[in-house]
Amino acid sequence: QVLADADCAPPPRVSGGTAACGPSPPARSPGSARLPAPRPRPTQSRRGAPRAMAATPVNVTTTINLADHGIAPQAFRFGHLTMESDKFISVKDTAQDGASQVVTVDMHNGNAVNRRPMKADACLMNPVDNIMALKVSTEGQAGMFVQVFNLDSKEKLGVYQSPVAIGFWKWVAPRVLALVCDADVYHWNVGVANSQPEKMFQRAGKLAEAGVQIIGYAANSQMSWCLLTAISTQDGGKTIDGNMQLYSVEKKQQQMLEGHAGAFGNVLVNDSGSPAGLFAFQERKQGSAQTKLHIMDVTAPRGEGLPAPFKVNAEIQMPPEAPQDFAVGLHLSEKHGVVFMITKAGFLLMFDVATATMLVRTRVSTETVFTSTSSVRTGGCIFVNRKGAVLSAQVNEPAIVGYIMNNLVQLANRQDVAFALARRFGLPGADELFQRQFMTHFASGDYRNAALVAAQCKSGVLRTEEVINRFKSVQATPGQQSPILMYFSTLLEHGGKLNALESLELVRPVVQQQRRELVEKWLKEDKLECSEELGDVVKPLETKFALSIYLRANIHQKVIACFAELGQHEQIVAYVKKVNYQADYSQLLQQMLATSPEGATNFAKSLLEGANGAPLIDVNVVVKIFMDQNRLQETTSILLEALKANRPDQGQLQTQLLAMNLQQAPKVAEAILQMNMLTHYDRAYIGQLCEKAGLMQWALEHYSDAADMKRVMLHAHTMTPEFLTQYFSRMPPETALECLTDLLRHNRQNLQVVVQVAIKYHEQIGAAKIVKMFEGFGSNEGVFYFLGAILSSSTDPEVHFKYIQAASRCGNMQEVERVCRESSSYDPVTVKDYLREAKLPDPRPLIYVCDLHGYVDELTEYLYKNSLMKYIDVYVVKVNPTQCPAVIGSLIDLDCSEDFIKQLLQNVRSQCPIEPLCAEVEKRNRLRLLLPFLEARGAEGNQDP
Repeated sequence: QVLADADCAPPPRVSGGTAACGPSPPARSPGSARLPAPRPRPTQSRRGAPRAMAATPVNVTTTINLADHGIAPQAFRFGHLTMESDKFISVKDTAQDGASQVVTVDMHNGNAVNRRPMKADACLMNPVDNIMALKVSTEGQAGMFVQVFNLDSKEKLGVYQSPVAIGFWKWVAPRVLALVCDADVYHWNVGVANSQPEKMFQRAGKLAEAGVQIIGYAANSQMSWCLLTAISTQDGGKTIDGNMQLYSVEKKQQQMLEGHAGAFGNVLVNDSGSPAGLFAFQERKQGSAQTKLHIMDVTAPRGEGLPAPFKVNAEIQMPPEAPQDFAVGLHLSEKHGVVFMITKAGFLLMFDVATATMLVRTRVSTETVFTSTSSVRTGGCIFVNRKGAVLSAQVNEPAIVGYIMNNLVQLANRQDVAFALARRFGLPGADELFQRQFMTHFASGDYRNAALVAAQCKSGVLRTEEVINRFKSVQATPGQQSPILMYFSTLLEHGGKLNALESLELVRPVVQQQRRELVEKWLKEDKLECSEELGDVVKPLETKFALSIYLRANIHQKVIACFAELGQHEQIVAYVKKVNYQADYSQLLQQMLATSPEGATNFAKSLLEGANGAPLIDVNVVVKIFMDQNRLQETTSILLEALKANRPDQGQLQTQLLAMNLQQAPKVAEAILQMNMLTHYDRAYIGQLCEKAGLMQWALEHYSDAADMKRVMLHAHTMTPEFLTQYFSRMPPETALECLTDLLRHNRQNLQVVVQVAIKYHEQIGAAKIVKMFEGFGSNEGVFYFLGAILSSSTDPEVHFKYIQAASRCGNMQEVERVCRESSSYDPVTVKDYLREAKLPDPRPLIYVCDLHGYVDELTEYLYKNSLMKYIDVYVVKVNPTQCPAVIGSLIDLDCSEDFIKQLLQNVRSQCPIEPLCAEVEKRNRLRLLLPFLEARGAEGNQDP
């Protein structure tokens, strides 16, 4: 690559001469050189002018030597090392094991070095945040894959698959990444989710040709102008040609320039106070040895009748020993109003922006410089040479003005240049010029310009009581503004913030005139230097203005007094936390409680929250202050906030909070208990208070003694069934059974709750015990509902029998019949005997039991003797015709009427099995009885032999 590989033999150091700083001493680190060290800062004379001036206008220091951190020398070249700002340097390097890695240096964090494995082709750190962009060639296809990561949040900000190769990239804003491809230039806003690069313009002219190397790209802060820079060679690297494409985004027009470096910036170029949107570039036309610097305002409106935009240019005197040297970086200093130009051969040139005058030319590196960037922190620039030395250059503020005036004697306009820099950028060293101009204007009666000079003199030498008195002493011309008001208005307009003396002198008459709006305006614009005296002067006019002043002046006691006077009590705690100030809060609380209970409550909460977790007042003191005034509601609110951490050491306060409310506001106490935020209070004591307050459910929650629980349980009708059901889960089975028994004994209306509890905990208590309990109270319903709920899950014969028994006693014959028919768990003998003895009006349950378990003879006897003849018919006809022979036999034994038997057989007809029937009748010698039945069957065609 041209920039990385073209030969540029280091020329000898520049000796003294026009526009040069003078000879440089030996290098401090590999490949670096520096200017002579500044002399000690001179003392000030009584008039403020320095007695001696340091001669070094630019300070050059080594920020870090990358070679000392194990980075391979071959990584110190263009494309492998990138530096987008004065914050991060990123280097594509090879680790000791041969793996590819990226090394980042955080220059804002003590030059912290971080190494990460990296398979990407290149990486680019964001100029502001810990954000890294990676690009890698896409295997097996054209184009490149770009990803952007936020390394702090571990978030992927963007992914883009470029169909073409990306030859150069650059961050042009904190979230805008420029991608320079073979034919086009794109801007990618990774701050917008799922965004894609947007085409800005097409490469044109020389920059569209193959063989050129893109070395730079820039955009102004408004993103309205873009600059693409490339270099090329026609003679194998002996001469490096530069070409630039300047593009207007708004007009979509471009201009081709010949040069090696350019930059944008917003810099003051006159005394108007508004920076100009500048574009500066170094020009060298192909085949020419002349190098020029152009600086112009590209954002100013243009048109007929409008003033011509700012524009200056000047020839650059390149070092005689390196006439073919060229700029690798151009940087506009918005802080100091100068342009830095760093060249490949290691020369640093500095120019005045307003005039393009060269102020410095010196050799700062004996090694090739291949990249540079501006420094927002210092207003200077940072650059890196091929030895890995990272160097920083910045204006030496105490020396630059004096250097220009005293050392650059060859410049006819040196006084104007120096004075303009001092005026516009607040640089010291021109006090004598300011004083001379001030006296000239004042003596001629030009008080406005005299005041303007005082405002422009940043050292403060013309901002004294003597100068104020000088303006006061001048008699005002009738109908015109007085000189002293002219002085203050000019300072406010051009001088920024007034000092303490000026602020007092200006505000006193304004307060006397009750001009609130002026004081408010100046405070909002931060035009006054605040002091206790100024606050005292303003307080009669407006307390909030005085508060603003006391706050800025750190007059703590008066700040607190103002907050209290304004009712901004919550602000007091925030303030004392911030400034770590201790006040008498108990007295303040008492005073506030008398006038604003709500404000006092909020203030107390803030005090108890404290500073850094430490309360500013004892909570017991707060409780006493409020309860002495019978402020239960406010005390409750304060304690709820103070006790939200639920610490064991707060048990006594938790008890006090609940006790106060149970005695005076039970509903509030119940609400607090429902919040379940306190667990360290005296539970037995609070249980007693709950019982006295009629909160039986909560009393039960707090008791653990069986006697207490049984006593409170008598009020179960005031409790919810859900609560009681849940509560019994905490009891031992014996205690639970005792409580259930007491519930039934006290009030039979508790039956439903008792049944619910019994159902849920029958396995623990025992179903037999529960049934016995219900039976003890003659509660067949209890047994019925209880056993009905557990019947399906039980195979206990006793459970099934008791359920049949309870259902029959409750008159629920459908359940009796269903269980007798479907259950296989009951004891048939027990159930049969019970049903026979019970003599239920509906014998179907007995029919099913006897039929299922082979007690047909007993069933027939029961039905016959109880004159339930129709149920005999029902049984043999509808239930089980196959048992008809047994039923007939039993009926014969019981001397039943033959007519009934014959009618029964006639009803059964062919469903009755013939052979067993004949056998049963024959045993009893009554076959003749069957003759009509058998003849009827024969007539029906029955072939049974």
